[in-house]
Amino acid sequence: MDVTCQLGTGVNRSRLRHRVVKFRDPAGNPVILATSLKRISAEKIAEIYKLRWLIEVFFRWIKQHLNVPALFGTTPNAVYSQL
Repeated sequence: MDVTCQLGTGVNRSRLRHRVVKFRDPAGNPVILATSLKRISAEKIAEIYKLRWLIEVFFRWIKQHLNVPALFGTTPNAVYSQL
């Protein structure tokens, strides 16, 4: 599925249209994404999301196994210093 729509209802409805892309993850579960990216193919959006998810899983592992509840900075140097 690859459609555009406004998100929300009534007074909370977004002014701009968003793109909604539906695909399946490696386990076969459906994933629905709303994005502002309109000039990229649905396959590329799915690929970007999958790569982003790997980053999220990596940071969750760091927080759980290295006992880091929150990172104090976002630069590589700040992360290295904290770890």
